[in-house]
Amino acid sequence: MKKIYLSLVIAGTFSAAMAQRAERMVTDKTFSTASHTAPAGAFQPKAGIEIWSDDFNTPGDWVIDNDGQMGADFGWTIGTTSEGWSTVTSGGINSTSGGNYAQVNNGNPIPPAGSPPGTPGTQAFPVVYTMTLAAPLNIPALPLNTPNTDMVTLQFQQAGAHFYDAQEVQISTDGMIWETVGDNSAVPMLTSTGGAAYPNPDLKSINLAPYIAGNAGSVWIRFSWTSEFPNEVNPNAWVTYGWLIDDVKLFTNPDDDLALLSVWAMGENNQGSEYGRTPADQTDANWIFGGQVYNNGNNTQTNVDLTADFTSFTANATLASLATLTEAIVETTDPLTLTPGVYTGDYTLVSTEETGGTEFGNNTGLREFEITPASTNPNSVYSLDGIGVYTSPVLTSLGTASFGADSHDGLVCATRYHIKNTTEVSGIRVMLATGTVAGGEIVGSFIDTASFWLGNMTPIHSTSLVTITAAHISAGFVDLLFSDVVNMNANAYYAAVAMYSNGGTSNISIRDDETVAQPGDASAIFIPNDQSYGNGTAFGIRLLLGDTWGVGLNENTLTGVSVYPNPSEGVITVTNDNNSTNTIEVLDMLGKVVYSTSASTSTSVDLSSAGTGVYLVKVSNETGSMVERVVIK
Repeated sequence: MKKIYLSLVIAGTFSAAMAQRAERMVTDKTFSTASHTAPAGAFQPKAGIEIWSDDFNTPGDWVIDNDGQMGADFGWTIGTTSEGWSTVTSGGINSTSGGNYAQVNNGNPIPPAGSPPGTPGTQAFPVVYTMTLAAPLNIPALPLNTPNTDMVTLQFQQAGAHFYDAQEVQISTDGMIWETVGDNSAVPMLTSTGGAAYPNPDLKSINLAPYIAGNAGSVWIRFSWTSEFPNEVNPNAWVTYGWLIDDVKLFTNPDDDLALLSVWAMGENNQGSEYGRTPADQTDANWIFGGQVYNNGNNTQTNVDLTADFTSFTANATLASLATLTEAIVETTDPLTLTPGVYTGDYTLVSTEETGGTEFGNNTGLREFEITPASTNPNSVYSLDGIGVYTSPVLTSLGTASFGADSHDGLVCATRYHIKNTTEVSGIRVMLATGTVAGGEIVGSFIDTASFWLGNMTPIHSTSLVTITAAHISAGFVDLLFSDVVNMNANAYYAAVAMYSNGGTSNISIRDDETVAQPGDASAIFIPNDQSYGNGTAFGIRLLLGDTWGVGLNENTLTGVSVYPNPSEGVITVTNDNNSTNTIEVLDMLGKVVYSTSASTSTSVDLSSAGTGVYLVKVSNETGSMVERVVIK
């Protein structure tokens, strides 16, 4: 199987805040029915008494190995001046101690001024840069380490950002065998479509107790940098914004510190998928509420209790005890009937030993979802993504520019939907992201889930091919409507979209919601001439349920009527050349009527107060009807 790699697009200069790469990388996924557990290092353990620190004011305390590279632009350096190319790290790190700090760089991806087109940057590869504590620590013997054990937490301040970096923290008890104990892989990548630099400074904490049990008398600490794809020869895999480190410390672990690593709320028959929007008639009778919990403290925790409070209902799950340095799944399955609305759940984890205090900050979680009207209601939406529902969404994108030439034409992105009750589907809505260019073409379909993983994209039903226009880009989505309403029986299907970018000249980019961890196969990708891949997040590919979404808009039966201009600044004109009295209705994309009137002559309609967006203008009389989408800019 070939490696999937995303090209980095450099257009003159890099943005001051982000690298201009095409999209996010996708790698193989291990598919599971519930991929909601948090990756290692995704939470911040609390710390007790400080027993050791280093602020880099004595550079000789660290041994640097820059893999044969020379100069401040390559590898680790210790000092007070930022050496990197990126403005993300140009101001250094705002650490508590100030003064010296450590930083890693790997050349400059921006070619020198005046370079011919296609000139590469100066990234070195393949390289591994390490900075290792020169003298090992005897942790049990450190001052104030009471009781003298290896139950300690490593803490440091950092700045920078995550791109394709493997920014790792490693330890060794013999100076030869190294184990990675923490990294920044869980941080969203900073790209032109999402992500952010780390807070400056960002406090990173890693519980070392699981790795050095046995009162180890010699422990080395190492910071290591390389690419997430160390065998990749594409220099874009070796770009880094820089990684800055200061104020490295060791603390004793607290006695009582439960941590809530992740939480979830999902229908029991959804194979682990957490839908952002679920129509009321597609919900399960039973829901699963739970969380992944970890005991970061020195003491066993008893009567562990996780409560999810959604105001209108609560869910509660318990665990009799949780031993130190162990994790567990705590969840409950409850019968539940939900009416349409947005539900916000506050999750709280307590035990007999910990009900508050300084370590309680990592005992809470949040989950949000919406129940939309049943599919028999106008304009019902079913979406895996929670864009517009989640208070703090984490959004990236993916599309025809993501995987080189293989993905330019025929790339398929898909989202799995569980149809619980036979329902009518009008079409598929695709949420468009920055980077979409007018002129590309897109078609929607339903595909059998088993066929998809065999690389068979034969549709069960398909829409007509739609050309992306400036109006679609302005609206932020394109609706792919079936010529007739399709009836989908109870089962799981992929709602898929195939994209064609005219050889990469009219790229299409789809929103990808990474707010909630999803099963690896909840959304998926098929790359022509390659295979199918899991995505593990939520594509903005939605189902438009019911029969009120303007199905067959091109099959208008009313003559003598036109709507212009389109797009409009707010005022449109509905002509009337049929000498009849027409009923005019304007609906927003949620099905709400925002304007209605009857007229026997041409009529001006002012929609400026309704706001920008896409509207359906429906004109009808006793002889027929017509519907036209209008974009208000």
